[in-house]
Order: sequence, then structure tokens, then C-alpha cells
Amino acid sequence: MSAEPGQLYDPAYREVSPSDGTFTGHRHLPEALIGWNGGAGRDPVRFSTQISIDAPRDVGQPVLCNRAGLRQVFVGLETSVPAALAKANKRQNTGSGNAASRWRRR
Repeated sequence: MSAEPGQLYDPAYREVSPSDGTFTGHRHLPEALIGWNGGAGRDPVRFSTQISIDAPRDVGQPVLCNRAGLRQVFVGLETSVPAALAKANKRQNTGSGNAASRWRRR
């Protein structure tokens, strides 16, 4: 585990918002933060981050992220137009198995 969380904690940051899929793209980070966050008598840090619409496909990852202190997520949807998503190469937002396609069917 790197020193970054402690470097943010020491000056009293208790809410941190890393971006670029830090939590959902790197399983080792939430696993490491579970033991650190709120440990050794420290108040827990609340994390928020940006995630992809397909993040819940890895069923265990959202649970790990929550245990690590992730309390809020931002999901950006570019469009619900399948042709535009394909043109932008947004594979995670296309196809029948994702949330965006289910919302289009409603």
C-alpha cells in the first residue's frame, strides 16, 4: 500500500474523489484500503469516484469498494443512441447485457 492515503489524511482530508476508475479498475486498491480506512483509531475516509456503467459486471468489486469506503459514484452516460456509442468506441455502453441498453428498452 502506498503512502498517498496517509498523506491526504494527515492534513484532515476525510472525503477524497479519485478519478479514472481507480476503485473499479484496480482490485488491489480497495483490498488495501479496507484495512487502512478507519484503522488505528482514525476516522474513516469517504471516497467518491467516477465509474463505468459496466462496473457491476464484476460482482465482487462493488462490495470491495464499499468496504474500502466508497460511498458515492458518478456514472456518465454519453448517449443512449447505439450508433453514436459504437462510433465513439464505447463498447462498455453497447450490447444487450448492460444497464444502458436496458434503460433504452423501457
